[in-house]
Amino acid sequence: MTSCRRVKQEAIRQGGTPTSDEVRQHLLNCTGCKRFVTALDAGCQLLHTLKAEYQSPRELVPFGRVAASRLRPAMSPRFAAAGLILACTVLMIYRFSRVESTETTPILFPATGQQVGAAPASSGEPVTGVKLRVRIAIDRPSHKRVPATVGSAAVAGTIVDDLEDINRPAAVQYDAEPLSSSNSAWVSTTNDPYVVVARPLLASPEPNADTAAYQALQREKAVVDPRLDHSVGLSAKGISFSELCIALSKQTGVEFVPSRSVADDKITLFCTKRPVRDLMRAVTEVFEFRWLRTGSEGAYRYEVVQDLRSQLREQQMRNQDKDKALLALNEQMERYRKFADLSPDELKEAAETASPEDKELLKKLADGGWGPTQLYFGLGGAELASLRDGKTLKFGPGAEDGPDTVRSQMPAGMSAGVLQNQSGTRVDATGGGFRVGPAKSVPNGVPPSQFSGAQGTAMLALKQNELGQVSLIGGSGFEVSDGANAAAIMSASDLAVGSNPETTSPRNARANAARAGDPRLRKLVNLTVSASCKLEADEEDGREDARPHAPNSADAQLEVRRQRRDEPGPLASQVGDRATTADVLEAIHIATGEDVIGDHFTRLYDPAEISSKGQTLFAAICKAADRSRMRWTHKQNWHSFRTLSFYNERPKEVPNRLLDRWRSAKKEHGTLRLDDLCEIANLSDAQLQASGVAEGARAQYGLREWRWVTGGLVGCFRLVGALPPPLRRAVASEQGASVGRLNLPAQQVFATEAFGGPANAPPIQLLVQGRLLFSMAAPDPERPTKIVPVFRMLVPDEDGGMFETELGPNSSRRGKQRSKS
Repeated sequence: MTSCRRVKQEAIRQGGTPTSDEVRQHLLNCTGCKRFVTALDAGCQLLHTLKAEYQSPRELVPFGRVAASRLRPAMSPRFAAAGLILACTVLMIYRFSRVESTETTPILFPATGQQVGAAPASSGEPVTGVKLRVRIAIDRPSHKRVPATVGSAAVAGTIVDDLEDINRPAAVQYDAEPLSSSNSAWVSTTNDPYVVVARPLLASPEPNADTAAYQALQREKAVVDPRLDHSVGLSAKGISFSELCIALSKQTGVEFVPSRSVADDKITLFCTKRPVRDLMRAVTEVFEFRWLRTGSEGAYRYEVVQDLRSQLREQQMRNQDKDKALLALNEQMERYRKFADLSPDELKEAAETASPEDKELLKKLADGGWGPTQLYFGLGGAELASLRDGKTLKFGPGAEDGPDTVRSQMPAGMSAGVLQNQSGTRVDATGGGFRVGPAKSVPNGVPPSQFSGAQGTAMLALKQNELGQVSLIGGSGFEVSDGANAAAIMSASDLAVGSNPETTSPRNARANAARAGDPRLRKLVNLTVSASCKLEADEEDGREDARPHAPNSADAQLEVRRQRRDEPGPLASQVGDRATTADVLEAIHIATGEDVIGDHFTRLYDPAEISSKGQTLFAAICKAADRSRMRWTHKQNWHSFRTLSFYNERPKEVPNRLLDRWRSAKKEHGTLRLDDLCEIANLSDAQLQASGVAEGARAQYGLREWRWVTGGLVGCFRLVGALPPPLRRAVASEQGASVGRLNLPAQQVFATEAFGGPANAPPIQLLVQGRLLFSMAAPDPERPTKIVPVFRMLVPDEDGGMFETELGPNSSRRGKQRSKS
């Protein structure tokens, strides 16, 4: 019967699990031997892995001999395994202490008769007794390529494969800490990698599968594809990576493809004749993408990808950016604290003698911001957490509005101040019901502070205007009710806006101070940025205020004036010629005469603010990069540019393929059709809320209809876009689509758009009898050529009439028809 000592001795001699049937049968019944052999296998595998990239500052053969000597059968098996693991640990430590050396020695495992890796003849004698020789390969890193046969793993001279030369760590340094790459699914040869290859799969029933996989990986990593020496030249402004790969494939004959995660990312590139591998390396350094090589010898395929580690880093940056924006918003709110002890009446008196800066703050407080500001300074930890989670905090009477609303009691004594803050509003209860509105619309009314039964209400909400920018919305109002009738009003506005201050100034002059003395950058130049588009004035559609009316029991719970819909402000504060980031990089390419590469996001700039006259080339580039919020680096005759807040800009960007399709549709039909508008509405909130994208869609692509979708009709267009084609056509007909034919989620959206929420909607038996209609109409009879989309929602009421809601791009109008329809 095989003893434990004999099994462990045989395992040490063979460098892993013994292969004899007798020993295998013993391992099935002996837990201690099985654990020993498993640990020994792990240690040997680690030695194989370390050898591939190991470099040491000194010859470690003596250490290897000592470690191997501990594996002698005469010693305890535990000490033998511990010695091997200790050897692996020390080798791992020395791996990070790299120095230049030309001495090369192989790692040999004579017990199996196999030499791992290619190297000159070995030196030194093996350790006797164990038949295991451990020697360390010390190579000098080099980026020189030598002529080699594609796919060859052993050629004369030093080999550095293509994977090692292109996929280098990004030259741009970011604030977020890099995540560990130890669990990467891809493998590269050194810390200065090129193209990556897939990690081999070791799970196999075949014997020595791990050794075969290791050898295959070494051959794959030693590949030098001569086709990547082909010179290319490109001049592209804001093209997608799909278009870039097509252009590279045509010029080189090599298959380049983008992965789905990066296919729509945009790049600006001005490249003269240079090897395509240099361009691939520049892409890696600027975008932190990788080139994954697949395929067979002579027909390799290169796919540009973004690994999970890079995606997680971007998400980490977005989270850090939001935290800094919240801190900046809190600093803005602290400006109000000095007025916290003043009442609404005292605020008006203080505004008469206040400085211009304080007058702006006092005006916001007097226009309804007094109550929300007081509440913000008194929020508890749970309420602040709910606010940061995107929930709306409402104070005062009222029922729960939904899962995104947190209702709390108004602090004692604050309701009177909130009512006093509504001095411009009047309430009239004569004639039955309530009439609520501005003083000029309700001349017979009284202020809420003098109306018996009025109760103050307030709300706070954090709104992400777009990625990277957060605003605090504060609203105040009141509710009145006599049991049979009720009315409520609330007005809201931005109290403060916060954004990460670090994303506004790249400070390129400081970051590139070492290059300020470069003779090539000290010459005086005129950097002229040319405009590629023009932003024209566009009259805003008029907003019609809600008309006060006397509610009856059917709409007693409806707000007399709906809360103003979220909508973007004017597309641009100024109009005229505009330049894109691609125009800026083109001007730099012309001024320097060198290759330029950078990302591209849809943002428009005044070319006069970016251009320079009579400045040094260094100062001109720094100014242009700072004004366009890009980091500038120069490496290997490349001027590289990366947007400071690229991690927030990427989710906002709309693919070129969609913008081109909508522009073609408008050119064909004269205006965008309902299907096109629904497709725009199905973009993400980040894309629709991005002001730069809205400006670019209007100025570069002529899509004036963009504001139709973002002006308050997103919910309506998304509702119609989710309908089957027959129902969508019915919506655009004169009769409209019956609400009863919609599914339950669509009916809930209909109730939200028409009545502000299911809680305010009429009974379901009336709601399903309603109709949804879409048309292109002229809201102003005096300007019949000005056509805008209009949604009409008709719902019968309990009195036999028809309640109608009409929604346009910038208006929300309500009317009540008493006649039957």
